Parts: sequence; structure tokens; C-alpha cells
Amino acid sequence: MFKPRMIIKKGVALKQESVLESQTMQAENQRQLSSEEISLRLRKPRSEAYMQAISRLDAGGTNMNSHLYEEIKDILQEEMGDRHLFDILLGIVAVCHLGGDYEVHTLDLNQNIIYHYRTGEAMPDGLEKARNLAIFGGYTCVEVYQDCCRGIYEDGTVSVIR
Repeated sequence: MFKPRMIIKKGVALKQESVLESQTMQAENQRQLSSEEISLRLRKPRSEAYMQAISRLDAGGTNMNSHLYEEIKDILQEEMGDRHLFDILLGIVAVCHLGGDYEVHTLDLNQNIIYHYRTGEAMPDGLEKARNLAIFGGYTCVEVYQDCCRGIYEDGTVSVIR
């Protein structure tokens, strides 16, 4: 009696396996993170690449070129890992070292700009709540979210400020 056998070509099996892995990764990326998962991920210390990117915000002076902005934004997206985490970040505020009456600068992700603010100049989109934290809190920068701020120390450790 004839008994059917499965014949699997090596290339086809590998291709099917990689397609399955790709679909699994896509499903994980599309899954919404719980508030606990978000909180845990955002408490992880920031990388050296992230800290170097933040220190470069003053490098372009008051006229940041778009190439440098995109480079810094790419590093931040990579740091966050999950697109959802990057999307909930309103912006980053840090002390400005340009001198004169410049007080803080922001990486405003809603407006896709880096802007240097003079003393007393109002900041948009909820970023104002981070001004004093950046100036007096001892942080390298302050990440601003809708529900809280996260102060980032020079060594990359994170402090949650509600």
C-alpha cells in the first residue's frame, strides 16, 4: 500500500519560518502596551548614544539644521524601541548652553523642531512644566509626557516626576 510522504525543500521551509517570525514580530509591535509595561520600559536607563544625542542639541546654535535634527530623532526612536513609546513623548527640555539670555532648549516632537527659549519666553504643548525641572532639578534633560515628566541624569538613570 502506498503511504504519502511530506517532501520539504530546504529553501521553502526556511522561507516559511522567516515569514512566520516576521508576522510574530509585527503582531508584537501592533499590540498595545499596558500602562505598566510603558512605565517599566520608560524607567530603563538611557543609553550612551541617547545621552550624546541630547548633548548635541546646542551644537547647531540657534539654527539647527534638519539633518542633525533627523539624526537625533532617529537615535531617540531607536532608544524608545516601540513606536508607541516614541509617539507619547511630547518633547525633551534641557538647559541651554548658548549663553546670553537663552535659558532652555527643547526638542519638540509635535512640531518637529529644536528651539532655544530665552528667559521668560513661553513654551508650547505642555513643555513649560519641565522648564524649572531642567534648570534646577540637576537633570541632563527632562522628557515630557502627558501624565508625567521623566528627569534623566547624566549617567542615564531615570527619575519619574508626576
